[in-house]
Amino acid sequence: MERKDKLLKTLCRNFGRISTSTISDALDRLRIRGILSGFHSISTGAKIIGTAMTVKELSGDLGEYSLEDFRIGEVIDNAESGDVIILDNGGRKISNWGYLASLAAKLKGIRGVIVHGGVRDVEEIRRLNFPVFAEHIVPISGKTRIKIESINIPIRIQDVEIAPGDLVVADGTGIAIIPQEESLRVLQEAKHLEELERVLSSRTKRGASLSELSRKYKHM
Repeated sequence: MERKDKLLKTLCRNFGRISTSTISDALDRLRIRGILSGFHSISTGAKIIGTAMTVKELSGDLGEYSLEDFRIGEVIDNAESGDVIILDNGGRKISNWGYLASLAAKLKGIRGVIVHGGVRDVEEIRRLNFPVFAEHIVPISGKTRIKIESINIPIRIQDVEIAPGDLVVADGTGIAIIPQEESLRVLQEAKHLEELERVLSSRTKRGASLSELSRKYKHM
């Protein structure tokens, strides 16, 4: 277990230096589906790198579920330092995350939150400087509208399979989900692409033609 934890920390440290654009190119080359689109960072410049803790939710009209069904506190209680909480509410325009949850999560060492749905209290979250990515910003509370169905089982968002423990990288460009069993291959490919980008950047600055570079390196 200690060896596995050390490997995860090393992977997170390495992926934390790589943009989601480069990771996306690496995933494409390896034919791995792992990019989530249409999510927005609540805070400018926020970046997340950590391991996925997955949450599947159901949603309905006001009063359809009980207050106890909301269970966001239980989600945070079950998360570990270094986790990224991924809440799957099917993209509904209902808030299932806000300031108090962000405060509790930050104090516990959770790396960030990704919401397939809505969040609120954005001004407070920005002041807290806690990374939250979501599809919608809405004031509508999820209490009695949302029921947490399961915690830490595989989920599927936008045709991307997400399993507990998968690596998550999110920045201003997008969100990348890297299957844990493929993480070393993806990292190796991403580092190769980064080096290629450095070469192309250097040669472009020296006056090389982008079209010539593209033909030579089969890139861009």
